[in-house]
Amino acid sequence: EKISGAPSFTDKGQSGQALAPGAGVQLREVPYTFGEGKTMTMWVNGKASSGYNVLIAKGPKTAGHFEIYLNNGSMFFYAPDLGDYSMNFNLNTLENGWHLLAFVWKNGTITVYADGKSVGGCTAKKAIKETVETMSFGGQTDGSMAFGGTLDTVRLYDRALTPEELGGGNQTPGAYAEVAGNDTGKSTKTD
Repeated sequence: EKISGAPSFTDKGQSGQALAPGAGVQLREVPYTFGEGKTMTMWVNGKASSGYNVLIAKGPKTAGHFEIYLNNGSMFFYAPDLGDYSMNFNLNTLENGWHLLAFVWKNGTITVYADGKSVGGCTAKKAIKETVETMSFGGQTDGSMAFGGTLDTVRLYDRALTPEELGGGNQTPGAYAEVAGNDTGKSTKTD
């Protein structure tokens, strides 16, 4: 998988560089589909700007697409295969600084964790169609709806991480893929 788009970086990352505000990055031809028994994590710094801000999205808005987006800070999960769900959490309520966000899909529920603590979630009983599409971090795959804050070290896992693994501010090794602010053109696939 190769990174595409025109990302810009800031030296103010959680560790080294990070994606600058409004600088989305894309990973092409990704077979990963978020679903039951899987986890996505990312470091986030800053508040959502007004309107829509996308943290992570996959593919065009057809079957197989999913996204986690913010509407004036309120977090939502959307997939055409399932619908649009409030995650009952507002990113803008977090204190300033870096926070490790995690999205764990287990037993028909997507739970949102911030710094290892459960802060929100939604029910998701159906599956998303498996597809191979572009994934976008910090905006839609077409470049719209850019996140107003900074992202660093996005990881995709093929298993549901435990609350213990999400605590302590460290990201658990063994990710399917990782995109970090220090990347210069490729993802780290860590099967």
